[in-house]
Formats: sequence, C-alpha cells, structure tokens
Amino acid sequence: SIAEAARLASALGVAFNPGMDVNGRVDANISARGAANQPSMNGQLSARDLVISGKDLPQPVKVNQISLALTADTIRSNDFTASTGATSVTINFALAKYSSPNSSVAASLRAANARLGEVVNIAKAYGVSAVEGISGDGLLTLDVRAQGSTKNPSALTFNGMGKIQNATLNIPSLTKPVQVRNSDIRFSQNSAILENVAASVGQTNANGALTLRNFAAPQVQFTLNADKVNVAELQQLVASPAKRTSTGPTMDEFWRVVPVAKAQGPANQPPVLSKIIGNGTVSIGTLVYDELVMTNAHSNVSLDHGLIRLNPVTADLYGGKEAGTITLDTRPAQPVYTVNLKTDKVDANKLISSVSSMKQVLFGLLTSNVNARFSSNSATSIMQSLNGNLALNLVNGKLANVDLLHELAALGQFMGGTLGTASKGFTNLVQLSGNFDVRNGVAQTENLKAAVDGGTFAAKGLVNLGSESLNMHITAVLNKATSQAVGGTQIGGFMNTALANNQGELVMPIIVTGTFQHPQVA
Repeated sequence: SIAEAARLASALGVAFNPGMDVNGRVDANISARGAANQPSMNGQLSARDLVISGKDLPQPVKVNQISLALTADTIRSNDFTASTGATSVTINFALAKYSSPNSSVAASLRAANARLGEVVNIAKAYGVSAVEGISGDGLLTLDVRAQGSTKNPSALTFNGMGKIQNATLNIPSLTKPVQVRNSDIRFSQNSAILENVAASVGQTNANGALTLRNFAAPQVQFTLNADKVNVAELQQLVASPAKRTSTGPTMDEFWRVVPVAKAQGPANQPPVLSKIIGNGTVSIGTLVYDELVMTNAHSNVSLDHGLIRLNPVTADLYGGKEAGTITLDTRPAQPVYTVNLKTDKVDANKLISSVSSMKQVLFGLLTSNVNARFSSNSATSIMQSLNGNLALNLVNGKLANVDLLHELAALGQFMGGTLGTASKGFTNLVQLSGNFDVRNGVAQTENLKAAVDGGTFAAKGLVNLGSESLNMHITAVLNKATSQAVGGTQIGGFMNTALANNQGELVMPIIVTGTFQHPQVA
C-alpha cells in the first residue's frame, strides 16, 4: 500500500506533498549501490490503481498502471495514462546516465481534446510547481516530445504540435483571466511557436503569432494586432508577486525515481519582462492612456531585459499625425519614458487637455517636436515630471481666458478703434511658435512669438506646466494700421506705457503673471 509506505517513509523524514493524498499499490524489487545522493539502481518498480487527491484538485487524478525498468544506466517507463474528469494524458520517459553529472531525459506527452483545467490538475498531482495557483478551462490537444540534459532544462529540444481552443486561463501573476479563442502550437528544437492566435484580456482583443526560444532566458519574435489597448489597465494587470505557501514534495533525492518538476523560481523573483529579449511588430486600433487617445498606431518593438523600444512609432492623434520613437524602461519602480516625437496638425486643445490639467486653454492646429523624459503613473501628470525640449508651431488658434489686445488698450488708455470695446475673453492667434527648455515640469523660453489680429508678441519667461503659473515678459507691437486706429502717438498713455518705433508702430512692454485660467497683465 502506497499510503502505508508513505507513513513508514515519513518516519525517515521522507514525505509526499502534504497537500496531496496518494493511494494505490506498489511492487518494487530494486538494488542500489553507490553514493547515497546518486545511487546506481537495478530492478523493477510498478504501481497500479493510483489515486491522487487533495484540496487543490476538484477531482482525483488516477493512474491505472505505471512500470519502471531500472538499470545501472537508464530508468525507463511504460506508456502510462493519467486521467481526471474527462481528460486523459499519456506519458512516457527515459532517464539516461541518471547517476552521473551528464544525465539526460527523453519524454513524450499526448493529450487529445483534453480539458485545460484538468491537465493543470494532473500537473499539480505530479508536483509540477510551475502550475501552482493556475486554473482554467477549454480544449487542449498536445503531442510533444522532449529530450536533453536534466541539469540544463533550457537546453531541452522539443518537437510536436498542439492546439488551444475556447480557453480561459487564470494565472497568479495576472489580475484578470486570459481568454484564448484559438492558438495553434508547434514545438521545434528549443522553440515554441504559437500561430493563428486569437486572445483577449480585459478590454483588449488581439491576434497574431509568437515564437519563443530558450525557455530559461526567453527570446521572442512576435506579430500583434489589437483592437484596443488601455495602458492604465495593463499597468494594473500584473499582480504583485506573492510568496509561495506550498512547500512542495520534500522527498530526498535518493528516493526520487522520477525527479519532482521545479519549473517555478523562488518567491519574489524578477518580473517576466526583465528576462526577455526579442523583437516584433505591433498594430493597435485604439491606444488609451487615461485621457490620451491615439488611433491606428503602428510600431516596431524591441525588448531588452525590461527596456522596451518602439521605433518607429506612427499614429493618428486628434485629427493629425504623430511619429517618432518611444523608449520605456520598466526596471525602476516607476517606469521611465523617453520620447522623441513629432506631431503634425494636431488639435492643440485635445492634446494638451489629455496630458495635463490645462483644459480649454490653447486652441488651434499644432505642429510640435518633443524630445523629453518623464516618469508618470497617469497621462494627466506627464507634464509635472517632464524634462527635455519642446518646439511648437500653432496656426489658426486662440488663447482662452484673456483678450491681450483689450488688456493693451486698458494699459495704454486707448480711446479709439476697436481695442477700446469690451473684452472678447480670448485672443485670436494667427500663429504661435517657439522653443521651450523644460526642467521638472517648468518650461523656459527665450523666443516665443505670436502673430495676432492687429500686431505681434515676442515673449520670454517661465511656464509651470504643473501649477499652470506664468511669469512672462512680452513685447507687444501693434501694426501701423492698428496703431493709427487707436490714436497713434496721441494715445493717453503714450511714453508711459507705450513707445513708437520708426515704422509708426506702437510698442508696449508687458508682464503676464497669474495662471492660464486667471492671467494678470501689467
């Protein structure tokens, strides 16, 4: 009786996984010689009517008959079948040179139209720690053969095929289940190739293909097409690593005729991305980052141990276009973005409103060049941590919350013309251009220029993109026609608030402080 043998073995400190209850009958006739940790064995070992049950197994796992033939060089099994529920998995294996440092394994696994969750339960029953915490359902077909060194699992070579259909997979490292409508699987050498993949997680539905090489230090190549990606959702998708509570089997190596699988690393291991290198292409219908929305996005992607490079990136953005490069460093606790992006004829209000707290302030068609870095957990706080350089050129726009020409009229005591009328509450911008040097969200400019109805402005100073505060020194020049319309050199404040240049234009130096919502002109 295996149950009785287990009680006897426990007196010697040898025990099965405490979460599993194993029953059945075993026959053994084995002789062993050599070192206790690597003995050379001869004989036979067989077990029948095995029933493995436990709290993590909805239904018991059954094995009718398993036989092992042991020689000094090889341990070889028969074709044995493990079953639970409606699922049967047929396995065989051979361990060669098992008592030497050069031991190797050759194994095969076959399952036809199996239930995915039940295959996971069979793996749990056999002590495969890689499936701890995993559950799911769906159809799985596998016919896989593997061979190679037992000391270096990453060097194992595989061949075979498989298929997943209409599956739901719950993984401890993810906060939401993965739905797999279809995935064809091919195994070749040290690669797993997923083709005709159709899957979804959260709001994202995707299809494509993936090739994974070297399972210990993964190398990937992929093609991904997604209808919608929500960046905030992806950031919340990866769960915090939890410490393993299961101790797993504690049998001494001497008693392990079949080594216990240990595909999972220690608790608090590095994130998956830190292990992966590779490249691929991505196409996304709609990319959402809080209030920032891009459509028709395309990029080549490279992965380098947690460093993600998108080069080039192209997308449609608020009626215009965006192109450039993005590098995302996921290794720090707070990911760091480095961007070199150009926009062309983008709706300025929608863009600025989506990446900052400045809403309904600047309107028009924006062309820009951004070369900057930021670390942010939301799109609306990007501006607060921004460092780099911005160049902008805006046409056919307006600046809300202030009528600069009306403010000039009040300061210059202009009595005539249209400038003396009531404030419109905004300033029409024929064109606005300039360069900004940004440090920790504070932008400094020396060459900001604006063309407005009736004149021009040249400005330098500071704009705090986080608090929206202003400290700008502006030279306003009213063109000759506007200057004459308001009284020319006969205006009331002439020589106190305004000067005249040699072209008959009025020139006014002003200071703008306050905020974008409540600017103060003096």
